This record gives sequence, C-alpha cells and structure tokens, in this order.
Amino acid sequence: MNNLQLINTKEFNGMSCDVYSDGNILYMNRTQIGRALGYAEPRKMIAKIHERHKERLDRYSVLINMDRVPQFGVRGGRQ
Repeated sequence: MNNLQLINTKEFNGMSCDVYSDGNILYMNRTQIGRALGYAEPRKMIAKIHERHKERLDRYSVLINMDRVPQFGVRGGRQ
C-alpha cells in the first residue's frame, strides 16, 4: 500500500476521477465517485452507502493517508 501511485485520470459523468494502483489493485477516491454520481454531499453519501452494505464493501475498501494537491474544491495536504 505504501507504493500507491496515480496511474490514470478518467472522466466519469463530467467529473475527473483519479485511479490509483499499488501494482495489484486499483483504487478510487470516494469523494470523486460521489461527485461524479451527482451527490450534493458526496463523501457523506458514499459513506452512507458503504455503511448500509458494509459486509459486501469492506473487503474492497481501504483508508489511506496521502498527500493531495488541492483540486475540485477538495483541500490539499495530508488526506
């Protein structure tokens, strides 16, 4: 997980979504996914979806700390 690298940025529903990889698995940011789906509070709504389907989604989810450049209204710095 320490080798997580941005490998691509794809447009989804008019929103740029970053795709990261550790060499084996692809990862996406839940805030970007929520914005692409048109949620007013993207991070909160995706968290609610995850909580409702925790047993199915936990194995596909990770929480990581990473440095981020400010963009799309998301603050920069350690995330």
